[in-house]
Amino acid sequence: MLFDSEPDRECWHESGHAVVGHHFGMQILAVGFSRPNGPDCEPYPSTWVPTDGFDADKVATQLLAGSAAEIVKLGDFDIMACNSDVRAFTKLQCASSRDHYINQAMEIIRAKNDVLVRVYERLMGARTNPPLQPFIDKDGIKKQVHLTPDELESLVETPKVKSNPFPPAPPKPAASPSRTNKPSE
Repeated sequence: MLFDSEPDRECWHESGHAVVGHHFGMQILAVGFSRPNGPDCEPYPSTWVPTDGFDADKVATQLLAGSAAEIVKLGDFDIMACNSDVRAFTKLQCASSRDHYINQAMEIIRAKNDVLVRVYERLMGARTNPPLQPFIDKDGIKKQVHLTPDELESLVETPKVKSNPFPPAPPKPAASPSRTNKPSE
């Protein structure tokens, strides 16, 4: 269901989390929406990524990758929309600043721009036509998955270049030099 929020920004944001998490080898369980305030409340965009076992710097970069994607694609980020990311980052107690990790994420996002765009396009399409039915998780929160791990993998893979069904024509034989008829002397 499409809400009056900013789907464009939300999809860039969640694409950033997914792409950077995947870059670090984190398992992206899903990208979609959660309704922690009740099943009829507006959904919150979510990327479900277990980060246990990863060092704090990688987790921090992945947490702030949503804001980084917004900056790269939209020129700024919505400070209110990334509150949960910032709270989780603060709990990590990293030595470097939030800007440091946002900049690291921006570097990864720029290097993987084609993947980011494919994930974004898939999420934008899924907002109005969700591929899967909503479900209630073990915590009683209604969730809607828009991108599964297998779908993400297919978007991350480099697209194969299609072979040309019409091979180029063979080169024309070189024309023989023209001969001029000169009167014999």
